[in-house]
Amino acid sequence: MNKHYHLIGIGGIGVGTLASLFLDDGFDVSGSDIKENDMTMSLREKGANISIGHKAENILSPDCVIYSSAISKDNSEIAEAQRKNIPVVKRGQALAELVRTKEASVIAGAHGKTTTSALVAHILKEGGLDPAAAIGGVIENGGYSGRSGKGKHFVVEADESDGSFLYFFPKYAIITNADLEHVDFYENWDNIIKAYAKFIAQIDLNGHLFYCGDDSVLRSLACEFKGQKTSYGFDKDNDIFADKVMCSGFQSKFCCILGGERKGDIQLNIPGRHNICNALAAIGLALKLGVCFELIQKSLESFKGVQRRFSHHGDFNGISVVDDYAHHPKEILSTIEAAKTFDKKRIFVIFQPHRYSRTKYFKDDFVDALKECDQLVITDIYSASEKEQKQITPNMICEDINRAKAGLAVYKEYNEVVPHILENALSGDLVLFLGAGDINRLADELANQLRK
Repeated sequence: MNKHYHLIGIGGIGVGTLASLFLDDGFDVSGSDIKENDMTMSLREKGANISIGHKAENILSPDCVIYSSAISKDNSEIAEAQRKNIPVVKRGQALAELVRTKEASVIAGAHGKTTTSALVAHILKEGGLDPAAAIGGVIENGGYSGRSGKGKHFVVEADESDGSFLYFFPKYAIITNADLEHVDFYENWDNIIKAYAKFIAQIDLNGHLFYCGDDSVLRSLACEFKGQKTSYGFDKDNDIFADKVMCSGFQSKFCCILGGERKGDIQLNIPGRHNICNALAAIGLALKLGVCFELIQKSLESFKGVQRRFSHHGDFNGISVVDDYAHHPKEILSTIEAAKTFDKKRIFVIFQPHRYSRTKYFKDDFVDALKECDQLVITDIYSASEKEQKQITPNMICEDINRAKAGLAVYKEYNEVVPHILENALSGDLVLFLGAGDINRLADELANQLRK
C-alpha cells in the first residue's frame, strides 16, 4: 500500500513542490489550500486529491500531515491530525528527510538563493547528472520547481525565514549572503548570525562550502569551517571572481577567474550584477561536481531565468512590463539597478509592501531603495500570515519618500493601480512591479490591457 501524505498549504511553491516530488515517487497525495491557483491545478492533473478550504474532514487517514510555515498552528486540519495521532511535520522537516536519500547540495542565504538553486539544477541537468531538485520558483527552462532525477545529486533551496534550513546536513552548500531579514522570527541580528553559524557547522567535513566572500559576515563565519571551502564574488581576493563585467538589459557578460587563472567568458541572459554573483556560485559548485567549464558556459547562456525574477511580460507601444519578487530593500535596490541598464527613459515602479513587520522595521531602507526610481506607486500591504496593524500603512513610506524626493511617490489602492498606470505611463517607460505578494496579477492585468 502506497504511503499517503496530506499537505496543508499545497498551493504554495514550497509545499506544492514537495507534493510534486511525492507524486513523482509514486506516493498518494492529498492537500488543501484557501484558493485555487496554477499549482493546485497542476498537482490535481498529476493525481493529487485537493480540497479548497481548510476543514477537519479533509483529514481522512494519511500517514503524515505536512504544513507550510504560513499555516497557523491552530489550523483545523492540524488539530484533527493531532486528535487522530497522525504525525504532523513542517515542510522543511519533510523535505530534509527526502533529501537524505541523495548527496545534497543545499543553497541558503537571505537573497538570491532561488536563482542560484535554479542555475545549479539547470547546469547539472544539462551536464547529464540528472539531479533531483526542489526550488522556490519555477524554472523557465522546462517549467518546473521540483524534479525527481535519477542521478545521485539533490539540489535544494533551503528556507531560512523560519529557521528550517537548519534541518539540513548537506554534503555541499552555497550561502549567498547573510542579511537582517525575517526579524519577526529571529528578533535580532545576533540570532541570525548564530543560525548561519549552526548551518555551516552541519555541512559534511568531507564536502564543500561555497560562500560569497564579498559578504564580511560570511567571510568571518566561513573561517570556522574546517572542510574545503571556496569564496566567490566581485572582490579579486575571492577564489572565484568576475572580471570585465558588462551589464546591458537582459545580457550580462563577464570573464570568470578561478584560482588566479582565466577560465573563460560567460554570457547570461538574465539581468544585473546580483545574477553574476549567483552564477559564480553555481560555476564553483558545478565544477566541484564534475561538470566541465565549456558545458557550464553553454548551460548559463541557455538559462532562461525563474518566474517572478525580472519576468518580462512584453513590450507594448514602447512600454515594457516586468514583474519581480523583490521585497527586501536590498533586493529592490539590486532590481532597480538592473532595470537601469535597459535603454529606457524612466523606471516606473509599483511596490507592494510585504508584511506589516517588514514594512515597519525597514521603512527607512525602503525609502533609500525606492527613491532610485523615476516614478513610484505604492499599493496596499500584503499581510501574508500577519494580522492587520492599522498604524502601519503604505503612506508611511510614501510620505518619507516625497520628503526625500518631492512628488515621486503616490499611494493607490490595489484595484486603482492599473488604471493609474494606463493614464500615466509613457512610451519608453519600464514598468516594474515589485513584491512577494499577489502584485504579479497586476502585471498580468496591465500587460493584457496594453495588449488590447
